Amino acid sequence: MCKCYLGFFVIMFFSGCAGKSPFIYEDNSSSNLKADGPSIAIQYIIDKRTGDTDIDESFETDPLIDMSNILKNEIESTGYFSNVYLIEENSSYLNTDHFYIIRPYLINMKWEIPNYEDMIGNLMFISLITGGLGGIIYGSTETDVLGDVSLNIVMENKYSGHVLIDKQYNGHSKKSYSKFVSDSNFKKSRVIGYAFSEIMSKLKSDIKQASIANY
Repeated sequence: MCKCYLGFFVIMFFSGCAGKSPFIYEDNSSSNLKADGPSIAIQYIIDKRTGDTDIDESFETDPLIDMSNILKNEIESTGYFSNVYLIEENSSYLNTDHFYIIRPYLINMKWEIPNYEDMIGNLMFISLITGGLGGIIYGSTETDVLGDVSLNIVMENKYSGHVLIDKQYNGHSKKSYSKFVSDSNFKKSRVIGYAFSEIMSKLKSDIKQASIANY
């Protein structure tokens, strides 16, 4: 009986990993283009990660493309620009009449459950010695899931060559979920989305301080 319970909990716990997730982002921004404002070109986010990129496999689509589209929407919502374009790196659009250019580079994107291996061991041990009931109680309690995203973003005035922004933005998130679902791809996507949202807020604040209106 104990072996059956143990197998059930192992399946229940790891079944959360199955199934890819969309990139989950709570986007409350809306387009707010300025008719007499300058235009801006945004390059698709360029992957500059040097470490593990396995997290990309958790998503239904390329997360860099999803984040690039979100970046475009967030820049549109600032109310400073007449047009916002997404372009490929070295695109011919760079030679057209875009007043500003944003070049974003992904440095880091990861998630973590602190003491994950200990949590798995505890789940199996408690399930074994209690016949399963303890495993249900333990697995139903919450644990922290962490998300971290880092982007280096360069924004420059195309014609003057003046660099308005050149910095690394770091976004962090910590959310609590049931242990049984903490390892799911949907939870990974959520904490990454929250971390990316923090970066968007910081970037929009910096754009505001850069006095775009005085172009």
